[in-house]
Amino acid sequence: MPADSFARRVLRYLARTEPPFRPAEPVSPRPGFRATLRAALAFQPFRKVGRGADLEGADLRGAELSRSSLSGAKLACADLRGADLRCAYLFRARLLGADLSGADLREADLGHAYLLDGRLVGADLSGAVLRGADLAGADLTDAVLVGADLVGTDLADAVLRGANLCGAVLARAELLRADLTGACLLAADLTRARLRGVDLTGADLTGADLTAADLVTVRWSVATRWPAGLYDGIRARSVEVDPGVFVILADEARDREAVPDPVPA
Repeated sequence: MPADSFARRVLRYLARTEPPFRPAEPVSPRPGFRATLRAALAFQPFRKVGRGADLEGADLRGAELSRSSLSGAKLACADLRGADLRCAYLFRARLLGADLSGADLREADLGHAYLLDGRLVGADLSGAVLRGADLAGADLTDAVLVGADLVGTDLADAVLRGANLCGAVLARAELLRADLTGACLLAADLTRARLRGVDLTGADLTGADLTAADLVTVRWSVATRWPAGLYDGIRARSVEVDPGVFVILADEARDREAVPDPVPA
């Protein structure tokens, strides 16, 4: 057999003591919906996973829950910080006091969900459906709600400082006493929204639709940007309460301010 014949090379190859191929390094599988919930709920094996699941107080930080169905789930006080909930179905989910700070909720369906006193600081809710949801007292500081559907949503006493609501639909929304300081409401739909007591100091409402919106007692500043053609009317209805800060009065209250009290005879 020639010294370097093909057969000899095959025999040398087969006689190797080490494996001919380097073994692939083990890859940690990305946790899916079931694996994540199973790990979080290991201490309560009888809880139901899925529709109406009982996950109250569960630690779901950073969980991969995109496109999951959690309709009616009980998630009160759950820790969902940084969780991936893109396109998740959370219709009528109970998230009272839950922490969703930094969570990705883009295009999620939270219609009629209960988020009373929830924490959504820096959460991304772009394109999310929150129609009829209860977000009273929730903290949405720096949250992104671009193009979100907030029709009829209860945002009374909510904190939306620095939130991005560009193009959001807030028709008939309850925003009583909400803090929208520095918020972006560019081209937002606020038709018939209730804004009594809202703080719009430094907010940008350029191109917003305020048709039939209730603006009585709204607080605003010289840095607030109003839709074109509305500034003069709003300024005429307002009284300066601090340097550069104004509050919009009801028509009858403004009339009382304009008419001096009669001097006693």
